[in-house]
Amino acid sequence: MSERRFTVNGSGTTRWVPNPDELVTDTAHDRVGKMVAWDGKEHRITLRPLDGGEMWDTDEYRQPTPADRVGAHNLVLTRERRGW
Repeated sequence: MSERRFTVNGSGTTRWVPNPDELVTDTAHDRVGKMVAWDGKEHRITLRPLDGGEMWDTDEYRQPTPADRVGAHNLVLTRERRGW
């Protein structure tokens, strides 16, 4: 696994930047997805749902907690069982 990357935002603080395919919690939409793209100029990432569907962009994100990971995994399993 490659090393974590950080960027410096306008205030001089560092921010976590996920690696491609890494799980990310979108705090603006309360969703977990996998990172597919990083826009360093806008400090935005593009995420894709774990179970398919349309990708989305966010600039409000963080590393997922263990609870986020379990919840996302359970959502995928539930959707698969119910055929959503």
